[in-house]
Amino acid sequence: MIQLINAYKKKEKIAQLKSFLERVAPVRVTPFRIVEAVSCAVISGSERIITEEGILPSAEDFLLKVKVPVIGICYGMQLISCVFGAQIESGDNIKGLRKVKIIRENLLTTGLPQEVMLPESHRERIISVSDKLEIFAVSKAGIELVKVKGRDIYGTQFHFERSKKYGYIVLKNFLRISGEDV
Repeated sequence: MIQLINAYKKKEKIAQLKSFLERVAPVRVTPFRIVEAVSCAVISGSERIITEEGILPSAEDFLLKVKVPVIGICYGMQLISCVFGAQIESGDNIKGLRKVKIIRENLLTTGLPQEVMLPESHRERIISVSDKLEIFAVSKAGIELVKVKGRDIYGTQFHFERSKKYGYIVLKNFLRISGEDV
């Protein structure tokens, strides 16, 4: 069972991501909280702006205490990165396909080409990371994939759930990391 954390301000915005995940495994939509009987957690994107609104206290508490693997998408990556010491900035809206370059292989990138076109939609970006984070992919727009050192907590700036060609590769890799049989 996948825990899908809805970071959107409106409940109905989570439907597309939920549908994508349900093609592979059962999904339980929740706010930021520890849930029993899940193998992993996915943090959605959001229209929220961290540089204006700050980090949700419930999100920080969740990320510091969670025991299952986590992947954050877009806003989810920005949250993860900020909780673990990164700096972000707000800028121009970045929308559309971007060439993402895998600079270091890891379990999440298995099966992806070294350079891949992936969809993005964001205004904030990570400008520096702490020694608690590892960078695995970049683009001209900035840092695209991070992992918390020593933990199975990942963040993707790109929206892998919107990529028909590569989205399920990333999702299945994440589910394998989580111990799911896919």
